[in-house]
Amino acid sequence: MKSQNVIKVKSQFLPNEVATLCFFPDDSYWWVLTTSRIIMFENNNIKFVFLEEINSIEPKEIFANKATKRNSTNLDLSLKNGNDIKLRVERNTWHAVYSILKFVSG
Repeated sequence: MKSQNVIKVKSQFLPNEVATLCFFPDDSYWWVLTTSRIIMFENNNIKFVFLEEINSIEPKEIFANKATKRNSTNLDLSLKNGNDIKLRVERNTWHAVYSILKFVSG
């Protein structure tokens, strides 16, 4: 319940925005996928990306042979403005999160 309260307070959801998926490994890092954005919290900084700003999603650490498909814990988001964001995920779930993000960012 504590994590839900932290997310509600810090996320500043937009009107009619609904949280659909969350990754909360600890109080210093978490993210929430909503109906319109990915809201990320890391080291006391909150940032967000609207889903339509995502240009591509890749498991770069797998392509670079830095992790196996089973042990990968990161997805790399390339944004239309040229910025890149590393999104941590739970081990052995990157493929599911990848598929969801590909679908919702269309």
